[in-house]
Amino acid sequence: MSLNKHDLQYLQPRLMELAVRAGDAILEIYEGARHDGDGGRSARLEDKNDDSPLTLADLAAHDMICEGLQWLTPHIPVVSEEDEPGHYRESDGCFWLIDPLDGTKEFLAFNGEFTVNVALIDDGVPVLGVVHVPVLQWTYAGQARNGAQVEKDGNIRPITTASWPSVVQPLRVVASRSHRGDKLDDWLA
Repeated sequence: MSLNKHDLQYLQPRLMELAVRAGDAILEIYEGARHDGDGGRSARLEDKNDDSPLTLADLAAHDMICEGLQWLTPHIPVVSEEDEPGHYRESDGCFWLIDPLDGTKEFLAFNGEFTVNVALIDDGVPVLGVVHVPVLQWTYAGQARNGAQVEKDGNIRPITTASWPSVVQPLRVVASRSHRGDKLDDWLA
């Protein structure tokens, strides 16, 4: 299934709204756990097979996004980080790929550095994506060949990319605080 520009333009604002709603559900659990004074234990359920934590917020966002995508695009399967191991849904090359709470360790550390991520993949290529930052209430969205934007405080602005740094400008690298390792340090050196 190939989606056209009009399909993507229709889906993007609805996907942004869905990510915000999932972020609000995450924040409700985040604030409750933060005020429980138990270091996030009330929100933590278990560790997954890869030893990453699973929380009530992961599952709440997963359920909300999957339900919303099923209503919005019932013909497009969903693949989620929170699916059971080995879970796979057949597709004709088009599927939703979601990480309902990216940064669960950051969520549990109460540092606010976590996001809701949803992407539409068509024939192996990402064609639409949304990243929502619940604590900041910022939502980034982009479409293949149609640019990207950010919504902050109710204002939507286009995102422009930085030019390649010159020799005198330092190179900027964005990396995960929780997944930094020797490979990255070696590469940076």
